[in-house]
Amino acid sequence: MKKKNEENRHTESLEKSLEALFGHEGDLTDAELDEELDACGIDATKLQANVHKQLFDYANHHYRTMDRDVPANLEKTLRALRPPSAAEKAQAVVRTAENLVGSFLDTAKTKSVELLNRALPAQPRPAQFAFRNKKELSAADKDLLHNEQEDVDSSDES
Repeated sequence: MKKKNEENRHTESLEKSLEALFGHEGDLTDAELDEELDACGIDATKLQANVHKQLFDYANHHYRTMDRDVPANLEKTLRALRPPSAAEKAQAVVRTAENLVGSFLDTAKTKSVELLNRALPAQPRPAQFAFRNKKELSAADKDLLHNEQEDVDSSDES
Protein backbone atom coordinates (compact mmCIF):
# COMPACT_ATOMS: atom_id res chain seq x y z
CA MET A 1 0.00 0.00 0.00
CA LYS A 2 2.82 2.36 0.86
CA LYS A 3 4.44 1.60 -2.49
CA LYS A 4 1.22 2.47 -4.33
CA ASN A 5 0.97 5.84 -2.56
CA GLU A 6 4.60 6.55 -3.44
CA GLU A 7 3.87 5.74 -7.09
CA ASN A 8 0.89 8.06 -7.03
CA ARG A 9 3.01 10.86 -5.55
CA HIS A 10 5.64 10.30 -8.25
CA THR A 11 2.97 10.33 -10.94
CA GLU A 12 1.42 13.49 -9.55
CA SER A 13 4.86 15.06 -9.26
CA LEU A 14 5.59 14.17 -12.88
CA GLU A 15 2.26 15.60 -14.00
CA LYS A 16 2.88 18.82 -12.07
CA SER A 17 6.36 19.07 -13.55
CA LEU A 18 5.04 18.55 -17.05
CA GLU A 19 2.31 21.13 -16.48
CA ALA A 20 4.85 23.59 -15.08
CA LEU A 21 7.16 22.93 -18.02
CA PHE A 22 4.57 23.07 -20.80
CA GLY A 23 1.60 24.82 -19.16
CA HIS A 24 -1.95 24.19 -20.24
CA GLU A 25 -2.52 23.44 -23.90
CA GLY A 26 -4.64 26.55 -24.43
CA ASP A 27 -2.26 29.03 -22.79
CA LEU A 28 -0.05 29.85 -25.81
CA THR A 29 -0.39 29.35 -29.51
CA ASP A 30 2.47 27.76 -31.44
CA ALA A 31 3.28 31.06 -33.12
CA GLU A 32 3.44 32.91 -29.81
CA LEU A 33 5.64 30.20 -28.31
CA ASP A 34 7.99 30.31 -31.31
CA GLU A 35 8.24 34.10 -30.98
CA GLU A 36 9.07 33.81 -27.27
CA LEU A 37 11.75 31.20 -27.90
CA ASP A 38 13.27 33.22 -30.75
CA ALA A 39 13.36 36.30 -28.55
CA CYS A 40 15.32 34.31 -25.96
CA GLY A 41 17.70 32.95 -28.58
CA ILE A 42 16.50 29.35 -28.15
CA ASP A 43 16.19 27.02 -31.13
CA ALA A 44 12.76 25.40 -30.82
CA THR A 45 13.70 22.16 -32.61
CA LYS A 46 16.80 21.63 -30.46
CA LEU A 47 14.80 22.33 -27.31
CA GLN A 48 12.09 19.90 -28.38
CA ALA A 49 14.65 17.19 -29.19
CA ASN A 50 16.43 17.73 -25.85
CA VAL A 51 13.21 17.57 -23.81
CA HIS A 52 12.10 14.47 -25.71
CA LYS A 53 15.43 12.74 -25.04
CA GLN A 54 15.33 13.57 -21.32
CA LEU A 55 11.71 12.43 -20.93
CA PHE A 56 12.40 9.30 -22.99
CA ASP A 57 15.39 8.44 -20.80
CA TYR A 58 13.31 9.10 -17.68
CA ALA A 59 10.50 6.83 -18.93
CA ASN A 60 13.00 4.10 -19.80
CA HIS A 61 14.81 4.31 -16.48
CA HIS A 62 11.82 4.59 -14.14
CA TYR A 63 9.19 2.57 -15.98
CA ARG A 64 10.21 0.40 -18.92
CA THR A 65 13.36 -1.12 -17.36
CA MET A 66 11.32 -1.96 -14.26
CA ASP A 67 8.62 -3.52 -16.46
CA ARG A 68 6.02 -0.96 -15.37
CA ASP A 69 3.53 0.91 -17.50
CA VAL A 70 4.49 4.42 -18.52
CA PRO A 71 1.82 6.93 -17.38
CA ALA A 72 -0.56 7.95 -20.14
CA ASN A 73 0.35 11.65 -19.88
CA LEU A 74 4.07 10.90 -20.24
CA GLU A 75 3.41 8.58 -23.16
CA LYS A 76 1.23 11.23 -24.84
CA THR A 77 3.91 13.88 -24.27
CA LEU A 78 6.62 11.63 -25.71
CA ARG A 79 4.53 11.03 -28.84
CA ALA A 80 3.87 14.76 -29.23
CA LEU A 81 7.55 15.67 -28.81
CA ARG A 82 8.92 12.92 -31.03
CA PRO A 83 11.37 14.45 -33.50
CA PRO A 84 10.30 14.20 -37.16
CA SER A 85 11.63 11.27 -39.16
CA ALA A 86 13.85 11.73 -42.21
CA ALA A 87 10.84 11.22 -44.50
CA GLU A 88 8.83 13.88 -42.65
CA LYS A 89 11.76 16.29 -42.83
CA ALA A 90 12.12 15.63 -46.56
CA GLN A 91 8.41 16.27 -47.11
CA ALA A 92 8.65 19.54 -45.19
CA VAL A 93 11.65 20.62 -47.30
CA VAL A 94 9.77 19.75 -50.51
CA ARG A 95 6.69 21.73 -49.38
CA THR A 96 8.86 24.71 -48.49
CA ALA A 97 10.68 24.55 -51.83
CA GLU A 98 7.40 24.31 -53.74
CA ASN A 99 6.02 27.34 -51.88
CA LEU A 100 9.20 29.36 -52.51
CA VAL A 101 9.31 28.48 -56.21
CA GLY A 102 5.60 29.24 -56.58
CA SER A 103 5.94 32.64 -54.93
CA PHE A 104 9.07 33.38 -56.97
CA LEU A 105 7.24 32.57 -60.22
CA ASP A 106 4.23 34.67 -59.19
CA THR A 107 6.49 37.61 -58.37
CA ALA A 108 8.43 37.23 -61.63
CA LYS A 109 5.20 37.09 -63.64
CA THR A 110 3.81 40.19 -61.93
CA LYS A 111 7.03 42.17 -62.35
CA SER A 112 7.45 41.16 -66.00
CA VAL A 113 3.90 42.25 -66.81
CA GLU A 114 4.55 45.59 -65.10
CA LEU A 115 7.81 46.08 -67.02
CA LEU A 116 6.24 45.17 -70.35
CA ASN A 117 3.33 47.53 -69.75
CA ARG A 118 5.75 50.39 -69.04
CA ALA A 119 8.18 49.55 -71.87
CA LEU A 120 5.70 48.97 -74.69
CA PRO A 121 3.65 51.90 -75.96
CA ALA A 122 -0.08 51.58 -75.78
CA GLN A 123 -1.16 49.60 -78.81
CA PRO A 124 -4.38 50.58 -80.54
CA ARG A 125 -6.89 47.83 -80.69
CA PRO A 126 -6.63 45.93 -83.95
CA ALA A 127 -9.55 46.21 -86.33
CA GLN A 128 -12.18 43.59 -85.91
CA PHE A 129 -13.99 42.29 -88.91
CA ALA A 130 -17.57 41.17 -89.06
CA PHE A 131 -19.07 39.40 -91.99
CA ARG A 132 -22.73 39.18 -92.86
CA ASN A 133 -24.52 37.30 -95.54
CA LYS A 134 -26.54 40.24 -96.87
CA LYS A 135 -26.89 41.15 -100.50
CA GLU A 136 -28.07 44.70 -99.89
CA LEU A 137 -26.84 47.11 -97.22
CA SER A 138 -29.24 48.77 -94.84
CA ALA A 139 -29.30 52.57 -94.46
CA ALA A 140 -27.45 52.31 -91.10
CA ASP A 141 -24.73 50.17 -92.74
CA LYS A 142 -24.39 52.62 -95.63
CA ASP A 143 -24.02 55.56 -93.19
CA LEU A 144 -21.44 53.66 -91.17
CA LEU A 145 -19.41 52.78 -94.26
CA HIS A 146 -19.62 56.36 -95.54
CA ASN A 147 -18.37 57.74 -92.17
CA GLU A 148 -15.52 55.25 -92.05
CA GLN A 149 -14.53 56.12 -95.62
CA GLU A 150 -14.47 59.82 -94.71
CA ASP A 151 -12.22 59.05 -91.71
CA VAL A 152 -9.83 57.10 -93.92
CA ASP A 153 -9.78 59.81 -96.58
CA SER A 154 -9.18 62.57 -94.01
CA SER A 155 -6.29 60.65 -92.43
CA ASP A 156 -4.72 60.13 -95.88
CA GLU A 157 -4.74 63.88 -96.56
CA SER A 158 -2.84 64.74 -93.38
